[in-house]
Amino acid sequence: MKFREMKKWGVIGFLCLILAGTGFGQNQLGMRLSNYSGVAGMQLNPAHNIASRQTWEAQLGGVSLFGDNNYFFVENTSLLDLWRARNLDASLYERPDLSPGEVPVGEKVFVVDYQEGSRKRYGTGNLNIMGPGFMIKRDDGQTFGLYTGVRGGGGSHQVPKGFSYFPYFGQKFYDSFDVEPFAGAIMLWGEVGFNYGFSIETNVGRIGLGLNAKILAGMEGFYFKSEEQVDFTKLPDLQFTSNIAQLRFGYTSSNLDPYNLSPKFNGYGLGLDLGFTYIVDGYDEAPKWQFGASILDIGSVNFRQNANPQIVSADSLILIDGGAYDFFTGIEDIPAVVKKFSEQALADSLLSSAGSQYRIWTPTALTLSADYSFNDFFFVNAILVQRVPVGDLAVTRDNILAITPRFEHKWFEFSLPVVLLEYNQVQVGVAARVGVITIGSDNIASLMGKSNLSGMDFYFGVKVPGFQAASERGVPSTSKRRKRGKVKCYSF
Repeated sequence: MKFREMKKWGVIGFLCLILAGTGFGQNQLGMRLSNYSGVAGMQLNPAHNIASRQTWEAQLGGVSLFGDNNYFFVENTSLLDLWRARNLDASLYERPDLSPGEVPVGEKVFVVDYQEGSRKRYGTGNLNIMGPGFMIKRDDGQTFGLYTGVRGGGGSHQVPKGFSYFPYFGQKFYDSFDVEPFAGAIMLWGEVGFNYGFSIETNVGRIGLGLNAKILAGMEGFYFKSEEQVDFTKLPDLQFTSNIAQLRFGYTSSNLDPYNLSPKFNGYGLGLDLGFTYIVDGYDEAPKWQFGASILDIGSVNFRQNANPQIVSADSLILIDGGAYDFFTGIEDIPAVVKKFSEQALADSLLSSAGSQYRIWTPTALTLSADYSFNDFFFVNAILVQRVPVGDLAVTRDNILAITPRFEHKWFEFSLPVVLLEYNQVQVGVAARVGVITIGSDNIASLMGKSNLSGMDFYFGVKVPGFQAASERGVPSTSKRRKRGKVKCYSF
């Protein structure tokens, strides 16, 4: 039996970082869908607050974390178990190294296994630190808002299937296989968004349009991309050969000292969200139906400071010796790794350097939603979030299809998102708002109980709501508008 003993800053710590996400929350459905969602809601659809049951809101702050992958998982555990083990000696086993059915014994024991099959793999992580913001809804149907925050996210949805664990380690030495094009990116950036929306009354309700205009300040950015299929041959002793047609990658170098990390803006850009909503009035305060569509995160950051783009291109086979990178211990060694790779691939440690700037696009997505109210308090929402390829190098987000029943009241709220992640993984969440505090997860199993842990999701926010209804300020409610004859009431 082969096993590895890992200390507190070993693989357990690495798994905690991966599963907790490196940067950009999933969608935080429990805090973005309701008629009281305010600042959070307008970031999912800029026209969302046309139907808001608040006349104003002040967001104080919040945070969300998300991470997921379909490459590996930790057996029968939770994120809380991993977190508790961070300061303890822990043992990490890999399932392929164990005998069939073997269960390692110990106080802090974790078993990592790998997904079977040879499909394309993905791994993503997201972070959203929500800063101060506000929204205002006027009597004439116009909405205004501002929000601030720090977002980060990235990973890849194009990990080549040949690099899946079992196909790769089952591959014989000296037998070549094809590696299809792949790409990935990670970016950390600050964001200030300005929201505006307006509505037009129709015979049955309202049509609303909205936008978020954003200023983006890039802090860190990393990318890699191979646009052509290449041959790959695995050799003994961590070596391989490949005909790298063209591999592009790059990184920012302003925070490569782990003992001296500090925020630094290395590039700037602009962003835009566009939103549409169609509202069918009910007979009480809440709309009967709300249909929405939005295009999110059309924008990019141009990194000009501390930017290190690289290109490696070769017409013939090159030999890469993985053992030559044993010196790598952390992010401070990235420049040395790049030089070593350039030396092995191009026979010159500096030849891969390709300028001093690059552009990374934000994670553009299309959303479609429908929201139905059974009465003033009980609702069900369906939403689709589909990533849209935009730009040459881009951070991408996960696709989701979700159904979310919810109860909402001005002082408290409860929802149960059921999410189909990447159209093949079902996750169940729960979220609650009590007064000014919202807390939730779109993947509650990762935080509580035991499961095969491949990701996590968690979010909370604090805000001050303004509950004065429009009808209390002289604007008639839906039912009163109907009675006054502005909207024709049909009887059957």
